[in-house]
Amino acid sequence: MKKLIILISMIAILSSFAMADLNECQGVMHPSDIPCYVLLPVNTSITACNSLEVQFYNISDSLYNQTLDQYGPNSCNATFNMSGLGTTNFLYSTGDTGSIVVDGGRTMELLIYLGMVVSFLLLGFGWLMKDENITAISGILFFVVGVFITINGFSYLSNLLTIGVALVFWALGSYIFIRSGMESIAA
Repeated sequence: MKKLIILISMIAILSSFAMADLNECQGVMHPSDIPCYVLLPVNTSITACNSLEVQFYNISDSLYNQTLDQYGPNSCNATFNMSGLGTTNFLYSTGDTGSIVVDGGRTMELLIYLGMVVSFLLLGFGWLMKDENITAISGILFFVVGVFITINGFSYLSNLLTIGVALVFWALGSYIFIRSGMESIAA
């Protein structure tokens, strides 16, 4: 049974590495998330993607133009590759517009670190005092820290490593919570 759990965990972790690729540019991005791609929904059976362009500009200064590539049956994409801080706007040749904000600040990192410290302290206290309730609370906190890591990430880690760290915290939190619940029932 333990080998099966380890095998399933390894498959989940490895599949997250396989899915790591360029991300779609969405709202506020961190410089480590760049390059990313912008998508334009287009009926590609009517309009070819290579006939469309996107212009990236900063307030009024044009940064660069790029011809779109086919992304799927109903969308075209272009790669955004400007990691300087600030807002970059883009204008498709169809008239659609958007903006990408590159922000270097990660205000949630301190909260994530605090959550990590508290969850490890609660785990230690629960283990030393043989209290399943404190251990279960630490498991829940490990899981919550994993969710926060997924949402906010770390400024010094790539998306791939951030997802890996988050998976470790999710798995550890789930395991601690389930095990402490089973020990509480058995007692």
